[in-house]
Amino acid sequence: MKRWLRAPPLHFVLLGALIFALDGRAPGSGAEVPAPEPLVIDAGRVAQLRADYVRRTGFLPGPDDLAALLEETIDEELLLREARALGLDRDDRSIRWRLVEKMRFLADDPGRDEASLLEEALELGLERDDPVVRRLLAEKLRLLARAAAPEPSQAELRDHFEATRARYREPERVDLWHVFLDGAGRDSEARRLAARLRAEQTTPEQAVARGDAFPLGHQHPGRAEGDLAKLYGAAFAAAVLALPPGRWSQPLRSPYGTHLVQVVARRPGRDARFESVRGQVRESLRAERGDAAVAALLARLRGRQPLRVEAPHGDGEGDA
Repeated sequence: MKRWLRAPPLHFVLLGALIFALDGRAPGSGAEVPAPEPLVIDAGRVAQLRADYVRRTGFLPGPDDLAALLEETIDEELLLREARALGLDRDDRSIRWRLVEKMRFLADDPGRDEASLLEEALELGLERDDPVVRRLLAEKLRLLARAAAPEPSQAELRDHFEATRARYREPERVDLWHVFLDGAGRDSEARRLAARLRAEQTTPEQAVARGDAFPLGHQHPGRAEGDLAKLYGAAFAAAVLALPPGRWSQPLRSPYGTHLVQVVARRPGRDARFESVRGQVRESLRAERGDAAVAALLARLRGRQPLRVEAPHGDGEGDA
């Protein structure tokens, strides 16, 4: 799907078609385009959204949950309609393959050629309610809107870097060794071993032989707090980062068991240089602009499209 998005001329053609469609008026004609039919999220669709939520979570959706589900559904429906109006479903290989495979399953003669299977699928309207086709079309329009977002200049990249400098700061890192004691109820043994290791000034290489084997290894060079948290948990990571270098710790617990840790070196955090993170800054700013472009597209679609949500079980109706 993404290959066609790399062609700049296509960006301008499709973006122009999108702007023209949203403008609601043919150039120079002076004729108003008829108002579109309301987009209706009927009571059955709302009930299905609730049922799907219960199936996924095991809980009934609260008012905020249901509102979020409805917003997501409306957005998808608006994008789907616009994608079809722009012809994004024409000659799409992913959609063609999906419909042909679906028709093979349903057809009396699944061995027929692809063209006839596709023609029958379209005649039956299989593409209208297929969830995969719907998602493909909505995502295709999102990708188009994102691709049309302007490329940031070098000055804009530098400004974005300065505004988000903390995001790229290199975190403090430590080099550490640990002695592992497997199993529960070994705290007393671990405290005695820690005291002996400190009293004897045992080197890390010698100390690990006095514990148990550990699948992740006994040495961790250059680990940031986030790295350790992923492996051993947040509490363990915070305790390790607070240790003074060159001294065996008191017993520290992790989901695996008990550890005696020695930090052998510490590297302080430092600010990143713009040149070293330029690519990350560009991706971050482009992502923000892409999100803004999609939000603007949805706002324009909502502005021209009447919406109505029907509440099930006599809860009343409302215009969105």
